[in-house]
Amino acid sequence: MIILILLLSALFRFYRFPELFHWTMDEDYWSYLPYNIATGYHFPAIGGHIAGTGLYAGPLFIYLMALPAKIFFGNPLGFGYLVAGLGVLNTFLIYHVAQKLFSHRAAIFSAFFYASSFLMAIFDRHYWNASLTPIFTTLTIWFLFEVKQKKYLFCFPLAFTLALAFHAHGTGMALLLFTIVTWLVFRLPINRLVFLGIVLFFVLQLPLIFFDLRHDYKNTRALISYGVIGDQRLTIGERVGNIVSGFSQASARLIYFPAKDLALEQTLGLPEQYARLRGTAPIFISPLLLVFIVFTLSRWKNNLGVKFCSLLIISTLVGLLIYKDKIPEYFFNPTFVGIFLLLGYFLGEIWQNRIVRFALVLSIISFFYFNFQNLLTVKHSFSYQTRLEAVKKVITAVGNKPFSLDAQCSGFCQLYGFRYLFTSLGHEPISSYVDPNFLWLYQDRLLKVAPEKRVTLIMNSQEVQVYVSNYR
Repeated sequence: MIILILLLSALFRFYRFPELFHWTMDEDYWSYLPYNIATGYHFPAIGGHIAGTGLYAGPLFIYLMALPAKIFFGNPLGFGYLVAGLGVLNTFLIYHVAQKLFSHRAAIFSAFFYASSFLMAIFDRHYWNASLTPIFTTLTIWFLFEVKQKKYLFCFPLAFTLALAFHAHGTGMALLLFTIVTWLVFRLPINRLVFLGIVLFFVLQLPLIFFDLRHDYKNTRALISYGVIGDQRLTIGERVGNIVSGFSQASARLIYFPAKDLALEQTLGLPEQYARLRGTAPIFISPLLLVFIVFTLSRWKNNLGVKFCSLLIISTLVGLLIYKDKIPEYFFNPTFVGIFLLLGYFLGEIWQNRIVRFALVLSIISFFYFNFQNLLTVKHSFSYQTRLEAVKKVITAVGNKPFSLDAQCSGFCQLYGFRYLFTSLGHEPISSYVDPNFLWLYQDRLLKVAPEKRVTLIMNSQEVQVYVSNYR
């Protein structure tokens, strides 16, 4: 059965991959950093900026991605296929962890729903610094469970996983909080092996410490400014409201939502008039999830697995209180693993009741049908494939002539996500419209000549049009 589920997971994560692969400014940025290491151009001592905070993450994530950048010669699809493959691997890890926490039946249900959730598949086939959050979350639960069973050698992979998650994306902080809360709730010891695990975690933070020392305590000052001096853009009450509404919507969308255009679903910072066009879950899903939550919480006292998953979800939601802006859906990513594990447990328990089994089978078939229908019919207006075709047209049109690059659009579109594609194909523009943000990533590779061709990309809802003219 698990083999069939893994094949299903692969189908959801690889089918129509290039035409649905999301590629914009963030993907450009998180490709340049490891590509520059792989090519020997630049070896950074720090990671990327944590949006909205002024903080910088550590470099372990981009060091990790430098190897696939080398293997795939910087090809964007190489990054994409890698993270999609890790999504399939995480399906198996969900199965493995659910078996440890609950039962074989729960493991089958958890893995099946993780594999077939279209929203989860979207996250798993999206390459950027938040790509590995789901697998980091599953590993953290597994290693913590083993430590709870007094297998203290698991402190070392736990420390390494937490360090990677902390360096990759801000949601890694939720896993740190979850670990601390779990340690306190279960009163886990601090013995020699645990202490060495803690030391390993802090040793892996040395790049952050060196960065602060060399840059006038930039991270420390940003942290103080954000947490103490910074403007309070949202009150605590408003943040709680955003967390509750955002979490309920995201949880419902994990089960099903009518997806139409992944450009709307995945683009960050989308204007509100377009954000409202994103698919919302049918209204009946939320009451069903409420029943599921009440049931699982009723098993809190006597079920270790329920405690682990509940602590993960609670730690993530409480940790989000520190964020002062509107919360994007992907910030709830660590909770998704806990939801699928608990959902598997819930379904495994009610499956034993013959009265509800028939209704449950119909519900599972419906879940699969509608999510699979999404996979078959959804489009992406400005996907990687669309952008790549435009970039190839430019390269053909300009030949070996040095050129400048500009882009324009009307209405909703995402102008960004072209620059790295030129780099990956070995044709750097002499100048481009993203240079104010990206120039430091490639400046020394540019020819010191004036452009002879002017390239303008005009984007609309149907295509990317390429216009090439000569400089006079």
